[in-house]
Amino acid sequence: MSKNEYEETVRELYPTFSQVEIAEATHTSKSTVRRVVTGLHLTRTKEEEKEIRSRIRRKLIKKERARIVFGLDQHTNIKLVTNPRKVKYRTKLKNDGYIVMRGSNTIYYTPEQKRHRHREENARKAGLDFAPWSVPAVIYKQTWLGA
Repeated sequence: MSKNEYEETVRELYPTFSQVEIAEATHTSKSTVRRVVTGLHLTRTKEEEKEIRSRIRRKLIKKERARIVFGLDQHTNIKLVTNPRKVKYRTKLKNDGYIVMRGSNTIYYTPEQKRHRHREENARKAGLDFAPWSVPAVIYKQTWLGA
């Protein structure tokens, strides 16, 4: 690819792709792309920049979700919810007085507690389990209060 062809390719791709993506597509380095962009005095509108950042972030979140689903460690600190229904039921049950342990799918209830059978059934469908609250069993199963 000649210099003029390369510059024309960068000029075409610059409004819709990041410099890293252009470098990958043209098999050159990021600094080469940056040097050509500066030499051609190319600029982006705020809307183009916003669209590029948004698209790259969506792609990153999709990769992070896949890592979580396959049990791998995340590469970023982005907080992702893999099962929104489960999170919703955990919160509702905690507000209803159930004992919710951090990092556990088991929700505990006390003997004197007013239970919500319908909500419990829906939470079971979302992947949560229920057990009576007994201190020795909880300590045996995991650390005290999930701390």
